[in-house]
Amino acid sequence: MRPCDRATAVAGRGLHGDRYWAGVGTFSGRFEVRAGARELSLIDTAALTECNRRLAAAGHAGVAAAALRRNLLVDGLALSELVGQRLVAAGVQIEVLTGCPPCGYLSRLLGADMRRALYRIGGVRARIVRGGELRVGATVAAG
Repeated sequence: MRPCDRATAVAGRGLHGDRYWAGVGTFSGRFEVRAGARELSLIDTAALTECNRRLAAAGHAGVAAAALRRNLLVDGLALSELVGQRLVAAGVQIEVLTGCPPCGYLSRLLGADMRRALYRIGGVRARIVRGGELRVGATVAAG
């Protein structure tokens, strides 16, 4: 995982160059919760803040957004309330499919109980309905 300023989103496939695009993600080849659910993952800044508060309370260092292994960090959206709805980000249309709870793999990578740190705030999984270029600073809104 590495932060980047822009990424090409392709409907029905995901982000060009992403580990799931290439079929080499940790959970590639496993049963999908819903079709397309590994195309894109999102988490909001409020969840990142709360995650770091929980980690600090448990005696752990905070984490950067990229460490959470979600594709997009958004600000000002209650993502868990948007399941079943569509979002638009820089012309890219996204359908929010389901929650994205943290797994034991993330806990092992980061050496902290991420299931507890991200309990009910782990972000969402989505599919790309209409592709385009995503970029840092783009407005993300319901639509």
